[in-house]
Amino acid sequence: MLSSRKMPEATAEELEWFKLDNYTGLSQFTPLDWARLVGDRLAIRRALDAGNPEAVSAVFESIKATPLEWLGSDIRYIGADHAANTAAIKSLNLNRLRVLVDEAVSLLGVEERAGPGCPDAVVDELFAGNPKSPFQRYAHVMVSIDAPRDRIVADFARWLDSWLATSASLPGFDYRNGDYMEKATRIWIPHRAVPLYDLGLFELTTGKSVPSLFRWSMLFP
Repeated sequence: MLSSRKMPEATAEELEWFKLDNYTGLSQFTPLDWARLVGDRLAIRRALDAGNPEAVSAVFESIKATPLEWLGSDIRYIGADHAANTAAIKSLNLNRLRVLVDEAVSLLGVEERAGPGCPDAVVDELFAGNPKSPFQRYAHVMVSIDAPRDRIVADFARWLDSWLATSASLPGFDYRNGDYMEKATRIWIPHRAVPLYDLGLFELTTGKSVPSLFRWSMLFP
């Protein structure tokens, strides 16, 4: 959302479209429903960030009227059906690699992503020391698939035992990764994440701020 200091406030008439009752169906959403809802809003946000609000003005009008109706944005699952993806193991797809590199660069405090000045540090040791890192409780290794299977298994087991012993001092963690429907019930719906985001889209499309009193009284009556 934009800073209210840079925009005039929207009037009550301009905000008549916003009704919290229009979002009650979220509790019946399936994972595909959530993916479609997010896809629609990301499509709008991309156009707004590109400075082309006119292209999505009619689409946002549809969201204002029926916010839970799918508007047809494409749904893509990146690496979701890969054999390496299990409850405990995730394939290193491009999105995860990008976030991993950005996180490492941020922790190292360097501007260049690679080069002679980049220290030869073990990324997992850096992440483990940063409680705010999303990778604190994950570990990453390279495995030579040319080595004999028994050697790979033995080396991996030795590394895993060492890493688990090292990570034992980390704070306890309630394992919820990947359980999106549980997160929706526990966080997204009660915290009004979707209607709050839609109010932010309204600000971006109109250039007018939602008054704070309206925002919070409507979200949490």
